[in-house]
Amino acid sequence: MIWRHIEESDYAARIMEIAIHSLMQAMEENQLFPDSELKPLSQMRSANKKHGNIGDIEILEKGNIIEAWDAKYGKAYLRDEIEELADKLLSHSHVKLAGFVTSVKLQRQSELISRCQELEEEFGISLEILTFTDWVQNKFNQAIEEGFLTEEKVAGAWLIAYAESIAQKRRHIAPIDEPCQQWLATLKDILEDVISI
Repeated sequence: MIWRHIEESDYAARIMEIAIHSLMQAMEENQLFPDSELKPLSQMRSANKKHGNIGDIEILEKGNIIEAWDAKYGKAYLRDEIEELADKLLSHSHVKLAGFVTSVKLQRQSELISRCQELEEEFGISLEILTFTDWVQNKFNQAIEEGFLTEEKVAGAWLIAYAESIAQKRRHIAPIDEPCQQWLATLKDILEDVISI
């Protein structure tokens, strides 16, 4: 349902970031990384060196980024993004896991995976490129293994965090300035459609 909302909404790249961040919010609320904290969602296009960001979604431990994910909507070839990440990692020595969440299947996959493996060895990190569906499944599995009771509880917590983020009810963690009314109207239509099935 959330993927459908991403696909049917304007500014799909931004709503994909919000979807990923809101799943991490749900995980944080359920103490899935008790020694770390989720960094508030940054403004669109601010995941760059000037802001000190590695990705759109970041987990901090003692103020240092230890996990970062960058949403890439509609991009199938990520060589430039991987090289940009390599530059960022030079000044972020605490990162343990970094990666990209894509909306489409990768092009030239073997080349990209080979480069990721080189960076893993160079920086001593895990570097992943996952489709949105695979990333969500991985996070659900992590949540179930580490504390949530059921897949339904994960899904419910995620949907609440997602809807409240779009409705600007979580500005402390998800300060969103995009067209939230339009997004909410689209989400309402999808929910009504799902309920009627």
